[in-house]
Amino acid sequence: MGNNTPGNKNRSLILSVGHTLLKNGAYSEELKISEFGVNFLVANTIHGILTENQINVSMLSNIRIYDKLRVIEQDKPNFVIEVHHNAFNKKCTGFLFMYKKGDKEGKELGESICGHVKYTNIRPCIEVVDIKGNYLIWNSPVSTIIIECSFIDNMPDFSNEITHFEAVTKQLADGILAYLNA
Repeated sequence: MGNNTPGNKNRSLILSVGHTLLKNGAYSEELKISEFGVNFLVANTIHGILTENQINVSMLSNIRIYDKLRVIEQDKPNFVIEVHHNAFNKKCTGFLFMYKKGDKEGKELGESICGHVKYTNIRPCIEVVDIKGNYLIWNSPVSTIIIECSFIDNMPDFSNEITHFEAVTKQLADGILAYLNA
């Protein structure tokens, strides 16, 4: 595993796209779109920004969670960030992140990203305390967080993210860069 000392540009990370083409994740009836496609757009854009800033980043897309864990175990990045969107309550808005209980680095990375998010409100982070909370976070051998960017079934929330897509993805990437370069 690489050196997790802040300010070390040699650190590596994996951006993981939440869900797959077969298991699309959340769905917006109003827009007729699934979460997977939106997750891919966000992750791919962040990947480009991080690459431009000479960060060692790779991207996982359209692979099952068990296969993701195998890649993580093999590649041993310093961090994994999985991109998601929510859809379960049309009144909910905002950004949140999830991390494993006791994972100080994951929590600090998530907090750094939150500190740069200006496009929406920040929801309380979720501390995953067991495998039921999130399989990937719980089983990953490295610091792993999930970022939930917005609610695709809440039109004002999702529209805000899409309308300001370039600024949104830059804010997310800036939070990652701030943590890596601290």
